[in-house]
Amino acid sequence: MMGDGSYYDMIVKVENRGKRIVIRYALFAICIILLLASVAVLRSIFAFILAVAIDSVLLFITPSNKVEYEYVFVDGQLDFDRIIGGSSRKNMFRTDLENAIIVAPYGSHSLDGHKNLKERDFSSNSELREKDFVIVTKEEKGQSKVIFTPDETMLKEMKEKAPFKIELEKK
Repeated sequence: MMGDGSYYDMIVKVENRGKRIVIRYALFAICIILLLASVAVLRSIFAFILAVAIDSVLLFITPSNKVEYEYVFVDGQLDFDRIIGGSSRKNMFRTDLENAIIVAPYGSHSLDGHKNLKERDFSSNSELREKDFVIVTKEEKGQSKVIFTPDETMLKEMKEKAPFKIELEKK
């Protein structure tokens, strides 16, 4: 992490829950069943090699359990990058505080007027949501909400850039 007034970045680890874990274990089960079926039923080396090839493809395309988000705040612009397995990085969303309507803690009554908006979740995926914040931002196609889990330093940097748009306490 680095902060000097105009640049700050941080990494947030995503808690593994629900659908992602079920998909991964289901694909592992399919791989094992394919291997056992090739040996027990077909009893040929070709079937075994085919099963290993299919298993390799399934495991390669399976989403990794290790997902992180990197938030990069540079001079009022906030980027959200997803990092999978510690190596694969993709920019998911970019916004500018000039386009933000409000930034407030998740569950704040200040967000009540923005309930039915398109939602992007780049948070730690914690069930409690106690450290999560929401940015309501203007886009070309209307407004959307971005859920993220900033630390105190990032919130301070954002507050310095746009003091009237950032709420630090739930209202």
